[in-house]
Amino acid sequence: MSGIDRRLKRAVRDIADGDYENAATAIFQALDATARKRYPSKGPGARFKKLLVDQEEIVWEFAFRVRVIGTKFEGLTMPEAVWKLARNPIVHEGEFSKRISFEGGYERLSVGENWNLPPSFLTGLATAAISAKENSDEQEDLACKFNFFCRDIPAQSLWGAVEWIRAELENIHRRKAEKVALRRADEQSHKR
Repeated sequence: MSGIDRRLKRAVRDIADGDYENAATAIFQALDATARKRYPSKGPGARFKKLLVDQEEIVWEFAFRVRVIGTKFEGLTMPEAVWKLARNPIVHEGEFSKRISFEGGYERLSVGENWNLPPSFLTGLATAAISAKENSDEQEDLACKFNFFCRDIPAQSLWGAVEWIRAELENIHRRKAEKVALRRADEQSHKR
């Protein structure tokens, strides 16, 4: 079992227990180690943020079931906000910035000057690390399932599965677009 395995197993347990600060610490350690594998010549901040840019679609989709890739909120993209408000403060100061919290569900979601994210955002970050191709050899049994568009997927099956996840996301969004097009066509035919 590698450090990435152990940290993500701990993060999954901590998310389930509602210990979001410890879950985030473990996830950030796993993301740091994964980023080091992918971008060994970049500095810590550059490689961490670049990995999150690479995996941003997965984070948003698992956290909120939407795509918000590259969007800035009060001047910060999601990777920049995670680095500035969560990862750095917790690693260097032992706590999150006062500008970020993980409280409540979607009804309390806010991004911008202050970021209040549901715990599913941590699941999205964990999935970004688990699914990274560099982690395909990880073997730790995570013994849980992640909800993936109303399907429970064993977390164990997601190690290094970034391409499978992206293909599934494309299929899901294609089917949604087809349903919308059919509904619009049906509405138009009823107007005539």
